[in-house]
Amino acid sequence: MKILRENYKLILLLVFTFATALFGTRWGLPSSARTELVLPENLRSREIYELMAKTRSGIYEKVSDNPSAYAGRMSAIKSYDEGVTRITPANADGTLVLAAKNGKIPHEILLAMNAFLLRTNHPHEQDILSAIAKMRPAKFDFNPRFFRYGGSYVYPIAAMYAIAAKVGYLKISPDITFYHARPDEIAKFYIIGRLLSCFAATMCVLLIYMITKNIYDKKTAILAALFSAIVPITLVDANIMRTQPYAAAWALLFIYFVTRIYSSSEKKYFWLAGASIGMSIGASINSFIYFFFLPLAIYLKEDFEVWHKKIADIVKAIALVSSVALAVFLFTNPYLIFSLADYRDELKWVRVFVMKDIRPWLVVTQNLRESMGVFLWAATLAGIIYALVKRNKGDVFLASLLLPALAYVAAFFGYEAVRYGSANIRLYFPLLLMPLIFPARFITGVHENASRDGKIIIIASAAVIAVYTAALRVSYAAWLFRDSAESSTNIRAGKWINENIPKGASVGIMKYTPHTDATPPFRFADYRIISNFEFLNDINGVRKLPEYFVISETPDFEGLKKKYDWKGFMNRYRLVQYFDDELKIGPFIMRNRFGYGNLPVAVYNLTGESGR
Repeated sequence: MKILRENYKLILLLVFTFATALFGTRWGLPSSARTELVLPENLRSREIYELMAKTRSGIYEKVSDNPSAYAGRMSAIKSYDEGVTRITPANADGTLVLAAKNGKIPHEILLAMNAFLLRTNHPHEQDILSAIAKMRPAKFDFNPRFFRYGGSYVYPIAAMYAIAAKVGYLKISPDITFYHARPDEIAKFYIIGRLLSCFAATMCVLLIYMITKNIYDKKTAILAALFSAIVPITLVDANIMRTQPYAAAWALLFIYFVTRIYSSSEKKYFWLAGASIGMSIGASINSFIYFFFLPLAIYLKEDFEVWHKKIADIVKAIALVSSVALAVFLFTNPYLIFSLADYRDELKWVRVFVMKDIRPWLVVTQNLRESMGVFLWAATLAGIIYALVKRNKGDVFLASLLLPALAYVAAFFGYEAVRYGSANIRLYFPLLLMPLIFPARFITGVHENASRDGKIIIIASAAVIAVYTAALRVSYAAWLFRDSAESSTNIRAGKWINENIPKGASVGIMKYTPHTDATPPFRFADYRIISNFEFLNDINGVRKLPEYFVISETPDFEGLKKKYDWKGFMNRYRLVQYFDDELKIGPFIMRNRFGYGNLPVAVYNLTGESGR
């Protein structure tokens, strides 16, 4: 009871973090409601489900068990989609026409229907299910044949599935058509994976507290934990079955042990640090960057009399921690060493998405700002300046670890001001959270030395920052929650399209085929889909424009509008229906800057004079 009394504030923050994250665990899932929008009753049959399953298995026959590796091998030659998921030849203007002929549904539409029955609205969550499905435990074959998300993450989720099946929550079937007919059953797999992300994000808040307390004091630690608990990013990424929050929790545990090494020479912390970073890298290779915190921490220790002793200790620490980390990495990824070629090709495919237009400042002005909210972001910048000016032992230690790492990420991922608040630096989740120690340090430091009136101003300012940032988090929780219900913008848009756009009409979409993350669910087979507009720079070059155009305003779309002839598009199309989910909390209008749930959907109609 004493522990509870002394730490009740921290416990309340952890409960708040986990509870608010739970609101979004059902967003964008496969469901009976979505199936009804995509498949008319006459297509909800065993025959169609088997046709979709056959079309899906045909992909794996062409690309082997690792589509990501295949995509990497093909990246220098052609697009992964060509000849695999996309077989309909393009028109001379670059568009594709996907329409049923004599009752035969096009290959691309069959794959789209399959995806809308089995996948979520996030494109990467399916990768985990696919990897686990390739294992054959009865034959002692635990090879996921997919290595971008490491075994440190994949195997715990597989174990959670096995336990859930044992207690009767999951129904595991090797027949994919079982889930076509019961999409709510496959949704449970995603919910379980997202629960692990929710738990990991909650542990990140606890670890920020532990790290801050070790560097500064309990008061600063509570404030840093508060900021970590209320920022939107720990909610948005906690509701995706993806490795980033999980790998971040292990990385932050490693950083905690590094702070213990900084203040102590106990051997156990080196062993524990090695195990933690091994688990983190074993889940996501990007975590290697945190390993360099170790030699920095030892270098900054003040208990050395001569240089050669300091260098010798750094070398010994690196050798011990890296040996333990390597052992843990190989233990959690036993098949990787026999599949290095595939792993290399997977990474080659990932590199395709790294842009070349480098603008490092965007990580600060765009990514961090949107991930934190503008008030907390401003306080963070002030906190960094305060730490650089004060330069006490904790300030020097924290700045020495974080600022070079942030500079590296800025140089590597600073491109295009996208709507994604975290964008690709979600791969470095701890670097979105650890800077929150700076405003905590700034507020407690200034408060401690301020006059009575100054203390009141500092407390009021901190309260405004906390309330506004918490309102942002609540907004994202609301958007994710609404995305799981009839109020979802995608569901509303799909219903409207099915009821108001006549069958047989031509409907334009940006991607080459309907995608769950970029298209609302509607009866694709009932329409003449004209697609692949995302690769066209000028709509005026299209020979036959579609009568309608459906656009999900995803973060990708924001970037697309900049290279696309959007003015030309608006000259030819008029907006006929817009499905949005704007929230207002008090005087603030909350906008979904980087979340995935309940994004706007627009439906356009070709103007009369533009029809050709």
